[in-house]
Amino acid sequence: MTTHEKFLEFLSALGRLRRIVLEEHGLVLVEGVKDRRALTRIGLPADSIVLLNEGHSLLEVAEGLISRQRPVVLLTDWDGKGGKLSQHMARILHGTGLPVDTEIRRRMARAVRGDLVSVEGLSTWAEKNAEAFREPLPTESG
Repeated sequence: MTTHEKFLEFLSALGRLRRIVLEEHGLVLVEGVKDRRALTRIGLPADSIVLLNEGHSLLEVAEGLISRQRPVVLLTDWDGKGGKLSQHMARILHGTGLPVDTEIRRRMARAVRGDLVSVEGLSTWAEKNAEAFREPLPTESG
């Protein structure tokens, strides 16, 4: 896959993520504050982003998500730890009736493979490629 094709795959996954968040009032689960910052820079509202690493257990985070009754996108880092966190959270949430998306994480991982392993670098990577390929990134409102 060329760099441009990878970026187009990323934009497609980002479009799906934005639809879940903006139209379905979904939540995005990330590992930390820097991940939230990166996602807000590429157009996601901060109040839709839930952090795993805020001193709560995975079970407590899952209970918080379940109580909100909104679709959840698992977007942990693309390293071994992030993969395990995503799998564990998917298992916890399985059977709760919540729509849980792990496909966006997989698609973004494919798009950034070789360039990034963490969500926190996503905005810089996306901005660089948007400029290189003259493809605008969405804004929070648009």
